[in-house]
Amino acid sequence: MTLAATIYYIWQERNYKIFQNKERNMELITRTIIQDIHCRASMLPRFICFMQKLNFYP
Repeated sequence: MTLAATIYYIWQERNYKIFQNKERNMELITRTIIQDIHCRASMLPRFICFMQKLNFYP
């Protein structure tokens, strides 16, 4: 899940730079990846307990 999210957001940032000539900072991209992983993992029953132990949501 982490690898897929990272690849997706890197590809999205690449397209953002190429087609819109804009750039987002690395902290914003990293925060978005963490939030996406946290939200998706919280919906899966087998990860709920693990995500509650982490208790990390930026």
